[in-house]
Amino acid sequence: MSQSVSMQRLSYVGLISIVAALYFAAAKLSLMLAIPPGYATAVWPPSGLALAAVLLAGNRAWPGIWLGAALANVTVESSALAAVFIGTGNALEAMVGASLIRHFIGVPRRFERGEDVFKFVGLIAIASMVAATIGVLSIVATGAISWADFPGHWWTWWQGDTTGIIIVTPLILLWTDAPPEARRLSRKLETTGFALGLALTAYAVVSTDAIAGTHGPSPVLLFLSFPFIIWAAFRFEEREVAATIAALSAIAIASTIIGRDPLPSDSINTSLLLLLAFIGIAAVTGLVLSAVVDERRRATEALRQARDGLARRVAERTQALEEANQALQHDIAVRSKLEEEFKRSEEKIRLMVEGIQDYAIFMLDPDGKIASWNAGAEKIKGYKAEEIIGHHFSRFYPQEAIDRNYPQHELQVAAKHGRFEDEGWRLRKDGTAFWANVIIRALHDAEGRLRGFAKVTRDMTERKRVEALERGEQEM
Repeated sequence: MSQSVSMQRLSYVGLISIVAALYFAAAKLSLMLAIPPGYATAVWPPSGLALAAVLLAGNRAWPGIWLGAALANVTVESSALAAVFIGTGNALEAMVGASLIRHFIGVPRRFERGEDVFKFVGLIAIASMVAATIGVLSIVATGAISWADFPGHWWTWWQGDTTGIIIVTPLILLWTDAPPEARRLSRKLETTGFALGLALTAYAVVSTDAIAGTHGPSPVLLFLSFPFIIWAAFRFEEREVAATIAALSAIAIASTIIGRDPLPSDSINTSLLLLLAFIGIAAVTGLVLSAVVDERRRATEALRQARDGLARRVAERTQALEEANQALQHDIAVRSKLEEEFKRSEEKIRLMVEGIQDYAIFMLDPDGKIASWNAGAEKIKGYKAEEIIGHHFSRFYPQEAIDRNYPQHELQVAAKHGRFEDEGWRLRKDGTAFWANVIIRALHDAEGRLRGFAKVTRDMTERKRVEALERGEQEM
């Protein structure tokens, strides 16, 4: 456990040391361009380094920023107290900027939308006010500058920090992210051509006096940088756009330092302020354009995937429908075959039933009306099918049975118990009575609903007469 803690502490000390060393080195280079008394400069890349460190490593990186800034400023001929306050302002600037960016954007390892770039610029403009205000107040308090110089120093400080963040922070965030997929040879050749073209253009901007016929390069040549920024935005990733902007900035600043500034003015600081303003606008334009192009590219890819997915789902659905249709056709064929077999069986049964003459077999609907009639029924009861179908079966009963609602009683018993059997007197068409054995069966469908009744009647008159004779002989 103690060894693990020691390693963590050592790692943290290493982080602070690296951040402090990088900040100190970048600050010393930038302070070479500072306006008297040597604190405020139009070029301040350390601010971008500090913000990137806090965004990547977390708030724990602030001591390295504070230490690097304080050490860099203490080397300026001024009080150590001012250096401490300036270091505090720089650390607070990075902390405030990181907090605002995390809250409103997240950690922008890449700008997903064009509006994120505008948010980023607005938030760092606010955060840069912290360092500018604390820093200039510190040097005013030490008497290094007067209150009359406060606005100019504050503006230089604020613009230097803001521009430094715009150029450096996206560069670090984008290039420390996972590298893109391996590129094709054609894209590699295009990248090489892009780099060569950018280098030649930068050389023309810095060194070509004859183009304008004036001392130093023409300001118009600065606008030659825009095609390369647009090229990078449309053809490459945001990381290439950030690298292009950083390269153009370094070349332009270097040319200004050696006296070949594209935007000449009465002082190097003013020239740098104008140049950095131009570069800041170009940087924002490039980042916004790159984000918009990337957003459009993602939207196009999402649309393509949605289209392909829709086509795939349609194909799958079509296949499923075809399979379902085939299954349905098979079911229909099977059902048709079964229905045909059922019809044949039904026809056989019908022919068999109609051919039976010793039994009256007929169907009743749920109300007791006759629905079918066989030859045996015609023989026993004397009615033809066309005469009796549709009439109530109670006409086969004597009036006495009808008066006591006996026919309906038979149906109720059959519906309740499934079957009814009885023997009794029934009537033929000519009014003669015959002794009948009657069986009624209830018919239900698959859902259990009553569909009607099947009734079988047998003429038992002769058997009844024989039984009566036998009883008479026995009595004698």
